[in-house]
Amino acid sequence: MSARNFHREMGHRAIESLDSIPKERRDYSGITFGLPASQVQKLKDKLNEFRQELNSTLGSLEEETDEVYHLNIQLFPLTKKEKK
Repeated sequence: MSARNFHREMGHRAIESLDSIPKERRDYSGITFGLPASQVQKLKDKLNEFRQELNSTLGSLEEETDEVYHLNIQLFPLTKKEKK
């Protein structure tokens, strides 16, 4: 439940930042794509690898931190399937 609340709060902050933070200090992008259901886990695994690599890279920076950022990566279906 706490993880869900955290992601909800970060989502709200992301929406608010669209109007409150200059575009030079933020980045928004997204893609919509078709994907076979059989490949969803493979994509989730790749996203996890990316987060781990990013965490490792950022954790080894030698410069002093002067700002804190949050990166959201969401993956969710836009299609609605009937429950079987």
